[in-house]
Amino acid sequence: MAKSPLKIKNKTRYSTRDLRRFFTAGLRALGASELKTIDVAYSRGARVHGRARYPSPDIWSSNSQGLFIWMTLPARASFLKLLELAQVFEHEIGHTLGLRHREMQSWWTLGCPWAEGLTIRHLDAPIQRAVPAPERREARARAHIARLETQLVRTQRLLRKWRAKVRYYDKRNERIAAAPKKP
Repeated sequence: MAKSPLKIKNKTRYSTRDLRRFFTAGLRALGASELKTIDVAYSRGARVHGRARYPSPDIWSSNSQGLFIWMTLPARASFLKLLELAQVFEHEIGHTLGLRHREMQSWWTLGCPWAEGLTIRHLDAPIQRAVPAPERREARARAHIARLETQLVRTQRLLRKWRAKVRYYDKRNERIAAAPKKP
């Protein structure tokens, strides 16, 4: 089997292999070219979102319109609905084929039989070493002490400056008071 020209830029913990299988099935079912790049990232909420560019009407144009699709998936795997992903993806494929919204069905009305039986696994997050509580408290205390030391140095510098000003004006006032008064 020949390697698909489809490029997946996966910025999530979803399986890239599963995403490639899913998107390739959709492209083949719709008869669209697999010469595309799909960016996959996390969405801010619990929904699937997509964006695609219309192809350029100029066949000599060097721009890449119609070749890129951006998909955002929910960060929590339990929120990912494969039918919704398939519907949004099919809608965005319509845009890369040159269809406008007025020429397409609403994305939520699409059936997407090609997506049945496909799955997308979410890989486990990397295990982070838990920092024991005393170590965290010590690190926070040291950082707080460093901030207080910086503040102390600034305050001492400001105090020296004001003491010098007070001495200057005290001497000036003494000279003015000691000077003979003009009649």
